[in-house]
Amino acid sequence: MNSETRDLVAWLRELQQETDVRREIMSLQFDIEGAIDSAQIELAWCSLQDMIVSSLELYLRRAGIQPVAAADQPERSGLLLRHLRRISQANAATALALLEKPAPTEAPDLLAQIETVRLFLYGELGIELAASRESATRSWADSVLSLRRTAGEIGLAQGDGWYLSSTDSADHTGWYDEVMEALSKADN
Repeated sequence: MNSETRDLVAWLRELQQETDVRREIMSLQFDIEGAIDSAQIELAWCSLQDMIVSSLELYLRRAGIQPVAAADQPERSGLLLRHLRRISQANAATALALLEKPAPTEAPDLLAQIETVRLFLYGELGIELAASRESATRSWADSVLSLRRTAGEIGLAQGDGWYLSSTDSADHTGWYDEVMEALSKADN
């Protein structure tokens, strides 16, 4: 394998890891919304804390920092905050303050905390997935589509159990259209 191929494969691996983080954030958006709907304040708060951490990882990956895997969420949080401090002391301090904020016990306090977190993650860090469940789903789907198309164009298998498409096969993006249709129905 020549160096150009190795570089491309490394880039695709990084894109796959970023797509995985996007999926985490999307799933957490669903968890937050479902927990709120069923009045499970603690579950919503735990999911919100995890969304902060996953959003920090996505932010760092976009900044060209590829964090190493951590053993657990506290270790992951510490690692990401150390990397973030190198980029912005102020953003690291805000993220730490949000992570250290006590769990709310009442729904209005939870909703206020969710709004504060979303304003920081989306407004300050530019993590569009943090804005809403719909934006997270859209961003994840776009990322998967890009990854699959790129891997397919160079003839790489795209994961366990996936196959290399034949030269005369269709685009295999019907799933994407279904996701976008479901989102447009949710917007109405």
